[in-house]
Amino acid sequence: MKTQEKVEREAGNYPMPSTKINGFMEEFPWIRRYIAGAIDKAYVSVIESELLSYPTRKSMYSGELDEKLLLLDKEKEVVCRKMLKKYRKKYHYFGPLISESEDISGVVSHGNNLDSLIEKLGKVVYEVYWIVSFYRKTIIIYKFPKGVSLGEWMDSEAVKEKDNFKKEVEEI
Repeated sequence: MKTQEKVEREAGNYPMPSTKINGFMEEFPWIRRYIAGAIDKAYVSVIESELLSYPTRKSMYSGELDEKLLLLDKEKEVVCRKMLKKYRKKYHYFGPLISESEDISGVVSHGNNLDSLIEKLGKVVYEVYWIVSFYRKTIIIYKFPKGVSLGEWMDSEAVKEKDNFKKEVEEI
């Protein structure tokens, strides 16, 4: 699986040939709505479970240069979940509960990882069909098997891990 860190190590600071970038843009024209400037590198990678705990890269300079992971639905729109928060005002232990609506957006950045967002998104992960990583001038699109959502993929990965763990225990 490619990560932004591996791409930097393998390719260095050299841009890809423009023919590869153009081919990528023709294959994924919808990606243009998420791009602010020029691209030097573009990749497609099969998703692996390591991506879930992989922390997004932080830039030393500005939050705008941080790596961002976008979770997109079938229509290639960022997924979102409305969540109702209930709380009491500070120091009002017996006061009324206050309810507020909070939007949980499918964007990960600032050194966070997918696991932390997936927990908050709940069942919305079954609507995620694409994960896109942006860092500086590099894009990586993570694909699931055809027609499989993030939630379904995570379910199958959990079964595989459980079976592997069972085998390891039996061998001991």
